[in-house]
Amino acid sequence: MSEETSLRSMLSYIQQLNDAFKILTNKKALVALANIHKLVFSIKDKSQFMNICLEHDFCRIVCDVIYKAYENLNNYLNKNNTIKSNDNIYIQLSSVSIMCIVIVWNFSCYSFKFSMEAHKFNAIQNLFMFLKNDKLVKLAENDLDEKAYELIRSGVAALENLCQQYGSFPEKWKDENAVETLLVLSEKFKNKDDFQLMSYVILANIVDDDEINKLQGIVFILIRNSHLNSLS
Repeated sequence: MSEETSLRSMLSYIQQLNDAFKILTNKKALVALANIHKLVFSIKDKSQFMNICLEHDFCRIVCDVIYKAYENLNNYLNKNNTIKSNDNIYIQLSSVSIMCIVIVWNFSCYSFKFSMEAHKFNAIQNLFMFLKNDKLVKLAENDLDEKAYELIRSGVAALENLCQQYGSFPEKWKDENAVETLLVLSEKFKNKDDFQLMSYVILANIVDDDEINKLQGIVFILIRNSHLNSLS
């Protein structure tokens, strides 16, 4: 079976399910998602690959799965005060979330159209749900769970690609209070690999002239708080 035939078969199967929860709880569908993601690196004609994916409504489906995975993950976190390293439900939900976020991250790198569709199908809103989840951020910040940090970092990485289309969808970002959220996270994770750099790249693309004063005020507060924390 050729790569294209295999791709179309997997996409058709996922598209026929046409339900984020069904995909989230279907092992065959999750394996198909993982294999489609792998193909983006091996297939030679990236443009044709992306066109086939978009023909099968792949961007909307992935964005819907991210939303449903977050919804279930958030409910689970709210019901459980502690997360154990061998917690299968948490591992499953966070792993699927990471996989789909990374798909958005990589596919938006290869395709302008995918990036545009991701905005239309609420990728910005869905990604910021993870970034603004206090429990996830706390788990990641305190090194209590590797997957929590991976979720936050992959979300920011996906936004780094998506921010190139900010000019077409500024309200999508403003509705999420993106500037302040990213500044706060960049300070929390400034010592984690390239997290702060990615955040600054996004900010350079999404800060409008009317937000400069607000940005300066937030930076001052962050610097002051950082200084006070160092004294305590």
